[in-house]
Amino acid sequence: MSDDLCTTYACSRDEHRQVQIQAVRTECSKPSEEELKLYIFEEVTVPDQCCLAYVRVACVVNGTSVPVGKNIQDPHDSCTTISCLADADGNIVHREREIFCDTECELGSTYIEPPPTSQGCCGKCLKTNCAEDGKTYAVGERWENEDVCYEYSCETRNGILTTVVSKKECPYFDLECPEEETYMDELGCCKLCNITQPEKGK
Repeated sequence: MSDDLCTTYACSRDEHRQVQIQAVRTECSKPSEEELKLYIFEEVTVPDQCCLAYVRVACVVNGTSVPVGKNIQDPHDSCTTISCLADADGNIVHREREIFCDTECELGSTYIEPPPTSQGCCGKCLKTNCAEDGKTYAVGERWENEDVCYEYSCETRNGILTTVVSKKECPYFDLECPEEETYMDELGCCKLCNITQPEKGK
């Protein structure tokens, strides 16, 4: 063994039975280019060993050092979080976690993607229609349901889409109409009088 611990000498005989000394040089491995893109290494001398040990001390993301325990957003993908962690054996590892966005919206709402200039990953549900009994209605649209005495409309109030309920207008009803002459209209919404009362004073 040489002083630098990297050369081993062996005594052997060649085909002519001559004694020769052979020197074998130890080849040391180093981190690959791919590993150097992901980690920062520290060179550690190992006692009685020729080769240095390369120990990961931090992660690298886009050329920037990321310390152990730190999470950052992937600079190229806002929906990916990169973590620099120590595993159970104490080895530093580079972990990526993808964020999955819930794009399902309730009835009457539409999923809107975040603008390209934003740093956010997920969009949001924006109310675009009024919803009633499993159906959607556009702004300004009117409809009826089982209670035909009321009318429903989809309107914007203070910037918020709202379902507005209003009772249908009924014709004038004379409160002095005799009870036997009183009846309801065919929809059952308005009270009507079967006779026209003469105007007072005539």
